[in-house]
Amino acid sequence: MKQPGPDEAQWQIMSIIKPGESLIWFDGLNHRRASIIPAMSTVFMSLWTLFSGVLTVAMFRAVELDGTPTLSFFVGLFGVAVTVFGAVLFVTYGWRLLACRATFYGLTDRRFIILIRTWPGQVVSLDANQVSSVEACPDGERIRIETRSKSKSRRTGFLIFPTDNVLEVATAIRKVVLSASLD
Repeated sequence: MKQPGPDEAQWQIMSIIKPGESLIWFDGLNHRRASIIPAMSTVFMSLWTLFSGVLTVAMFRAVELDGTPTLSFFVGLFGVAVTVFGAVLFVTYGWRLLACRATFYGLTDRRFIILIRTWPGQVVSLDANQVSSVEACPDGERIRIETRSKSKSRRTGFLIFPTDNVLEVATAIRKVVLSASLD
């Protein structure tokens, strides 16, 4: 599968920009930082699935050699559920790892856009008036964007991992949010 290049992604973001909007900033995801947890989880879940699958097959083999359903049969049934659980999480984290390679960000003078170009594709568009706060995390590699929600008890937010200078990007997003609040 061909990974989308920045030019293709920038063209796609430009195609969803409304008339009168201008693209201020465009960047891809910092793959090194954002893919650490999905990569570790994918490795762990592959080992989990392999181990539980081998154990399940061994239990069913023991039942087959013994000829009567014993505790091994019930352990084998439980092992099937554990193996399926591991396989589902393996695929989920593997998909997140692929999504890290195909995520791009855009900032216009009115909104922040996250474009994820893995199947089926997703565009998250946050109008400036939906953003309640923007802060650069102390590690200097990510930005937390909090959004306003109708429910006071539920906070929603996004962590973004730009490759550009995090402080400059956070400042640019804050300027867009501030200019929208003044309008």
